[in-house]
Amino acid sequence: MAFADALAAQLTGAYKPTCTMKLIVASLSKADAKQLADALADRSIPGAAIARALRADKHKVSGDTVRRHRNLECECAR
Repeated sequence: MAFADALAAQLTGAYKPTCTMKLIVASLSKADAKQLADALADRSIPGAAIARALRADKHKVSGDTVRRHRNLECECAR
């Protein structure tokens, strides 16, 4: 896909990425999903710490991904 096409898809909403955090939450038990939601809501917990804990549990996620999700900059906000 050419850059112009990819950009147009972003602007028109034709491209629908899947939020990594959304996928991770869906894979967790209810108890773990609640703990993750609580950690995300607690701004005193750095996103990098949340990402490290998730990576320790074998999830592929970065601190930037956590930050985007917290700030509703991911597809979950759309």
